[in-house]
Amino acid sequence: MKLLIYHIKHDFYLLFKKSTCIQTTEMEIKEALGMRIRLIREGRGLTQETLAGRVERAPESVRNWESGNCFPNATSFEALSAALKVPVRDFFDFPLERKESMKRLNNAAKSLSDKNLELAAFMVDLIALNSKK
Repeated sequence: MKLLIYHIKHDFYLLFKKSTCIQTTEMEIKEALGMRIRLIREGRGLTQETLAGRVERAPESVRNWESGNCFPNATSFEALSAALKVPVRDFFDFPLERKESMKRLNNAAKSLSDKNLELAAFMVDLIALNSKK
């Protein structure tokens, strides 16, 4: 659906992505990334120690990633991807809570012109229609 929105109105998608970046702190990203790594690891039935062995890192590294203390480097992301059998992009699939999403939509809507607000409402209607199918 993001691709459809991107093609309908490129500027709106970029505005939405830009406001997301401004409202998201590095710590929130680290915590969300750590949670994704943990959820994927647990979904595969692996312990932190087993995953650490598979990615050739110390168990403390896995604990630090999962607790949001630090980011894995590029090599570690590739190793995690291989060990967990998921594409790297899956680590960045951060689901937002509904309340936070509603807040972001409301805040973004406040800064839109009438014309862009109408376009945004139309796009939300398209998404809602598509999700009913």
